[in-house]
Amino acid sequence: MLTRRLLALAAVLIGTTAVAAALAPTPMRDGVRSAPEGRRTPPAALGPRAAGGRPNHTITANFTDRPSGRGVVARARVGDLVRLVISTRRAGVVEVGELAVEAVDPSVPTTIELLADRPGTFDVVLSDERRVLGRLEVAPVRVLSGGAGRRE
Repeated sequence: MLTRRLLALAAVLIGTTAVAAALAPTPMRDGVRSAPEGRRTPPAALGPRAAGGRPNHTITANFTDRPSGRGVVARARVGDLVRLVISTRRAGVVEVGELAVEAVDPSVPTTIELLADRPGTFDVVLSDERRVLGRLEVAPVRVLSGGAGRRE
């Protein structure tokens, strides 16, 4: 009899915990709340940032697998937060060079956020079909005389 009561108590506690977790607000990462309409890759934890620990700028670019949307070039500098919104007609996986890999779903745009932590050119590729949707170009930060990390 005692065993049944303990099992019932454990089931009630587990159920209460599940309901509380489902009702809890979405956690914030680096001051950015997850978007309910899409999936999001968290920004990289390390990398050059402006004073105060925030990214220098936020760059947003939209990519699609439709012919009219191909060839998009997103330009950023090291230290920028880059937000790529990917819309596809088929489910698959998108790769942003060696910076990010994310599953995409045709029913909802997928948002990939990353901190541009190194310069270079990175293709945005729908990897299942090896189709290039566009590219991300990250330029190094130019330092002005009189202050490290200041931008032109």
